Amino acid sequence: MELSGAGPRQHLRAGRFTLCLMETPEETRELRDVTIRVQETRPGFFEASFKPTSPDTHLARGGYTLDTARGLRGRTLTAVLDRAEAHWRLNYPHA
Repeated sequence: MELSGAGPRQHLRAGRFTLCLMETPEETRELRDVTIRVQETRPGFFEASFKPTSPDTHLARGGYTLDTARGLRGRTLTAVLDRAEAHWRLNYPHA
């Protein structure tokens, strides 16, 4: 097995297969009642995951994920994170 390259993009070779390892761009915001993590899954496509800080008492106990295919909007990680926070506040205003 050989690891070649430097920086965020590296290639891992095992036999005749090559796996390209890349850093996934992401940002996390921790609020009083939820932790929101946004990842850019591929260029221009984002996924936000919501995890309540107290899953025992919160309506969204197991958390949930929202992505650009299901209505999440934004062109940058920060913009998507802002919209994800607004989505949380709209759906859980008193949490």
